[in-house]
Amino acid sequence: MAQEWDEDEENYSMKKLKNAFLKNVKNYVQNAEKDKYLNISLSRDQEKKLEQLDQELYKKYLEVKKRNFAEREKFKKEIEKIAEEIQKRLEKYGVKVIADFDERGYPSYYDIYIIFPRNRRLSRDEFNEFVSKAKAIGLLFNPQEKTWGYVGKFGEYPPFKL
Repeated sequence: MAQEWDEDEENYSMKKLKNAFLKNVKNYVQNAEKDKYLNISLSRDQEKKLEQLDQELYKKYLEVKKRNFAEREKFKKEIEKIAEEIQKRLEKYGVKVIADFDERGYPSYYDIYIIFPRNRRLSRDEFNEFVSKAKAIGLLFNPQEKTWGYVGKFGEYPPFKL
């Protein structure tokens, strides 16, 4: 009698865990549907588990994951084009413009920043000219990093005047 009760309790606990897992994944997929830049991914074990438990939700998960990945890549390419345009405008000063993407957290961020060459120093007039051009583009000075750049969230385009 006690053994039957233990098995029922174990089955109930497993069913409860499965339902909680499915509920969490469903919420995750719904949030990713609303935010096309959300980096949605489960571990391989979780994907297998989802495929076994709910085929429809698994298909929806894969569809949303694929769509969001494509949107993120498209957005990255557009930001890289913006960085290249800034590079062209400021190449006279020997600087390098870099676009960096941080996709680990939510929301994800991108960073466009400028690196000055180590072997070349700008004259005062050149530096003042650079600063006025950087401000005209819309770049901001970051005193912590001691560089010019811009940080934004995925999906938000920089307010640059190019």
